[in-house]
Amino acid sequence: MKEQGQRKKGKGYIRAAMLAVLTLVLAKTVIGVGENAVETALVGYGDVKISESTVGVIVRKEAVIKAPISGSIIYAAKENQRIPVGTKLLEMKKETINEELTGKHDEINQRLQALQSADSSRAVPAEIERSIKEGLENIAFLLNEGNLAAAYSQKERLTREINISLAASTTGLEREELLRQKEELDNIIEGGIKAEFAPFSGVPVYTMDGYEELLYPENLEEVVPSKVAPAKAKKVDLTGELEAGQPVMKVVANHEWYAVCSLSEGFAEGLGKGSVVYLEVSEEQTYNVRAVVRNKVEQEEGPVVFFEAKDYFPGLYEARNVEMTVVKGKYSGLVVPLSAITEKDGEYLVEVLDADKTITKKVLLKGHDGISAVVEQTGSSPAIKLYDKVVLGKERED
Repeated sequence: MKEQGQRKKGKGYIRAAMLAVLTLVLAKTVIGVGENAVETALVGYGDVKISESTVGVIVRKEAVIKAPISGSIIYAAKENQRIPVGTKLLEMKKETINEELTGKHDEINQRLQALQSADSSRAVPAEIERSIKEGLENIAFLLNEGNLAAAYSQKERLTREINISLAASTTGLEREELLRQKEELDNIIEGGIKAEFAPFSGVPVYTMDGYEELLYPENLEEVVPSKVAPAKAKKVDLTGELEAGQPVMKVVANHEWYAVCSLSEGFAEGLGKGSVVYLEVSEEQTYNVRAVVRNKVEQEEGPVVFFEAKDYFPGLYEARNVEMTVVKGKYSGLVVPLSAITEKDGEYLVEVLDADKTITKKVLLKGHDGISAVVEQTGSSPAIKLYDKVVLGKERED
């Protein structure tokens, strides 16, 4: 019995030893798998945009149009429609200018024109009387014949001759009185009706925010974005009485825009005078406008960049503080995670998982946004292609 117990005890030791060895082998196997396991990503096709969102202050070439006289507006150009330079923007008149006054002015002008015609006419009064008599006879004949059109034409000619006849009988004193009255009315009307015209081609806008005469291209580089408080644009009432000098509207040049933006140090790096970017502004839809860097300065809040755009930028006639995206570059092509790319001896490399091995492929790096990169084939073999599995984040020896 004792020997049997010893044999059983020996077998237990053997089983325990074998289990320990098996556990060690399995552990090493698991560790080996863990060490060899790699994280991959598929190569896709898409876009990578290098951009930063910010709030830009819009500076425009614009002119405030003020009421030239106190009174009411009798004409105003249509809002938000492009107009050429010299177009009439508005016309105003004083309340003292009424139809009776303008009617009298027209009557005097007609009488003076008749006098001038009489002076240039060589016909003597007797000849004019004879002409009038003949004219009346012709009208009577034409009416009798039923030729109404010819009768009307004869009547118009006769009216002119009668005016000349009356003017010819006007004395010198009467002529002088007419001229005096005309001069008096001219002075009243000239000061009572005034118009303003567009100083440059652009778009009339009926709203203003008070920054029009504070922010302008000439003082662009003095603008500090953080100090330009948002202001609500107010619409001018064009139907009531206006005082002389009161702002009525503004005309905005539609091909001269500026934006002043604060940007991060990293993003502003590489942006210099003349650098080309795209400004994206989303209102009812997204507008993308080409712009160039006019200057870059360091302010208390960091880098501030001044952009100039010549393209038509719809929807920004009123807005001042605008959320926008500054796009430094946009690249299209094969997209891989940036962590899959290493650099060695000035060349960019990726490792592609192929079955149970990896293959190193050279690529050309077009651009990246810090997360994803757009790459191209180098022409050398093996070349990267769509749906390759690239290895992520694996440290490689240089």
